[in-house]
Parts: sequence; C-alpha cells; structure tokens
Amino acid sequence: MAGTPTEAELQAQLQKVVDILESTRNFIDVTLAGAGGKWDNLEQIVEGEYTPNELTAQIEEHRALCSNLISSARGKNFILPIVYDYMRLLSDKSGYTTIEEMMKALFEHFVDSSITVKSRGITYGSPNYASGNVGNGTLSRLTVDEYGYAIESVHVEKKTFLCVEDKNNGALEEAEAFEVIGEAQSKDAIKYYDGGSGESIRTIIYSKNAGSSNGGSVLRNSSFSDYDSGGSPKFTGWTEISGSANISQDTTTYYRTHPNATSDASLKMTVGSDIILRQYLEDMLISEFDEDAPYFYRVMYKKSNASDDGTLTITLGNNSKSVDLSSISDTNWHELTLDFDKNLWFKNFNTSSELYAEIKWSGATTGEIYIDDAILCPWDEIDNTYWILRATSISHSAWQYDDKITVEDTDGDPNNGKIQYWFWFSGLGYLPHSSSPTISDP
Repeated sequence: MAGTPTEAELQAQLQKVVDILESTRNFIDVTLAGAGGKWDNLEQIVEGEYTPNELTAQIEEHRALCSNLISSARGKNFILPIVYDYMRLLSDKSGYTTIEEMMKALFEHFVDSSITVKSRGITYGSPNYASGNVGNGTLSRLTVDEYGYAIESVHVEKKTFLCVEDKNNGALEEAEAFEVIGEAQSKDAIKYYDGGSGESIRTIIYSKNAGSSNGGSVLRNSSFSDYDSGGSPKFTGWTEISGSANISQDTTTYYRTHPNATSDASLKMTVGSDIILRQYLEDMLISEFDEDAPYFYRVMYKKSNASDDGTLTITLGNNSKSVDLSSISDTNWHELTLDFDKNLWFKNFNTSSELYAEIKWSGATTGEIYIDDAILCPWDEIDNTYWILRATSISHSAWQYDDKITVEDTDGDPNNGKIQYWFWFSGLGYLPHSSSPTISDP
C-alpha cells in the first residue's frame, strides 16, 4: 500500500519483521540444530543401504536452505526498507544515500527523540594476563560511544591478544606487536551467536609509547627528551603558559625509554607558582583530529617526596582529569588518564578555539614532581569497540614474544534484545538501547 507511514507504523513494521526473523531463527537453532534437535535425532538412527549417504546429504541441503532463511543478507533485506522509509519521514535526513549515512542519521534521530530498543545485555569482560608473561603493562577497553551508549555491535566471544613481535624479532622496544584473534566463526548462519568473529577481526596492534613510530603518541616530545634550558619554550612542542621558571629536565628520574630514543628524561616541576604546559594542535604530529574516533590521553607522574602536594590535572580540549597529590602516599610512578567515557570522543572534547593537550600542577605548597610518557593517541578499533595497550606498572617491563592477554565477553543472546541483535547480525550496527525500551521486542 502506497503512502508515507507514520513513525509509530514504521516501528510496528520493525517489530513484525524482527518477529518473523527471530521466530524462524529460534526454530532452526533450537528445534532443528540444537543438541538433541531433529537433525541430530535423525542422524543418530541413520543406517541401511541408501540412507547413510542420502539422508545425510539431505540434512546438509536442508541446513543450507535454513541457513539462507536466517542469513545476515536476509535480515538486511527485511530491515532496510524500513530504514529507507524512515529517511523519507525525516525530512532533514532524506538526502543520505549510503547505508552508513542512513544508519548514523537514524541513530541520531533516536537519540534526539529518546527512542530506544532493548539492549543485548552484553557483559564486557576484563583482561586476563597469562601467568608466564614477561611484560607487565595494561590493556584497557572503551565500550561506550559518543552518546554514552554501550557499543553493542560486537561478537560475544573470547579475544586473545598475543605478542608476535618484540625487540628481538621485528618490533622496536616499547612498541611490541600483538596479534588479536577471535574465536572460530560458525560455518553458516545457524547458531551464529555461539561462534566467534573468525578471521574478520584478526589484526595487529602495537603497545602505545612516547615515540613516533608504531603505537606512538601524536604529541611532539612526549618523553620530554628534547630540551633547551635557555630556549623558549624549554621543551620542544610544549608552550609554557605559566611557571616557566619552575620547570626543568631530569635525566636520572624517568619512567621508561621510548622507540628510537637518543636520550631518556622527564619533566621536573618544582613548587612555586602554578605550572601550566600546553601542546597545541599546530605543534602536534597530526594536523587534525579524527571526528569518528575516541582519543586516549595520559601522563605518568611521580612525587619526589611523600609529602608533596597540590593538584595535577591533564586536559584535552573540554575534557579534564585531576588527582590530589596529597592523597598519594608513596613516591612510585602512577598513571593519570582521562576517564574512559563518552568524553573521549572528538565531538565531546572539541572546542571552539584551537585544541590543546595540557599538563597543570596547581595549589602546591611543597615538593617536586616528575612527568613522563605523555601519550595522546586514538584508541585501536577491534570488532567495533576500542582498545589501548600500554605500560602502567610501577616497575615497568617491556612485553616479550608470546606474552598473552585474553578478554571474554558473555551474555548477548539473541533473545536478550531481538531488534538489536538483528540490526547487528545484519551488518547495520546498533541502536540506542535500554533495559526499558520505547520500542519493545516482539
């Protein structure tokens, strides 16, 4: 029937479409393919002259036909017409031509209108570091988008991060290469959620560092090694906003080296007036920020004496994080990083003026502190969530070949969030979601 459907009618169509897809999938996955299912029951009793070969072949052919009924392509063909009509309904979105543009427009409309679907209910796992590892860094993950929604377009599986290159077999020290491997993928669309990502996410990432090679920071002079005591600025790349007389370089106390280092050092700040150092975009190793990527920013800091005080703050655009140094009771190295939330995305930390990364020590009455290994970089995207591997330990050891980290996600069954599952499985991403959605599952 021709005409322009209302938004309520489009949402009802979506529910009906997913009901058909999910009901079919559930019957095939559970009744036919499940343990003790009809295919399995038939195979268990097959014997005779003709049936062992013929019936087995028929089961495989039947499986192929069933797989086609619940394939990702089938799901996309069911859902896309609704998306197309949604674009016609939203006059300001109707000019989009690619599926990616339309899905982004639909997502933004849902956000603006507080429309949600039911969450897949994924539990994102924590890193497990193999007991035999030589390296002692940290793997972190960002699982929220720029709107604060959990990124639900992921395979629920165990991912393995395996060091495949260290300083002795191809990588630079502190920029070790890790291969990321998911679990084996289902051979077809049947019981797809029980499988993993297969070869689709296999990739190489590098341990982040203060250099400018693989895994390097986009900040210039992240290690504070390039220094001229009589220069202006003293540290190449860093503009001294205040406290210039109270900063210097220390070549004895530093956190770690970096790839291709010619010298190792740290920034030393001595109590006096507030100290502010900034690195503007024009001084960085990039000319622009990626609007579709989250960014990681951290510094390593160390107190000279346990009594040193004041507030240490790092800032990237509109995003800041502080630590009260009086709450730190030791003189070990510590990491200060921006919170892992939606504010790491460019649209949320962007400013109307030129962007900069800042280090500030304020309100101090006593002491000296050291700053090293200031790393600013985009997160590594793997299976649609974002990952950072870097050094954080008090006493750092570089990664070594065969070091291993695993992360296992759980839950996310199709029945948890049917609409969300079918958007993801169909290659259309995910939608804003909640446990009490405005568009209920069928």
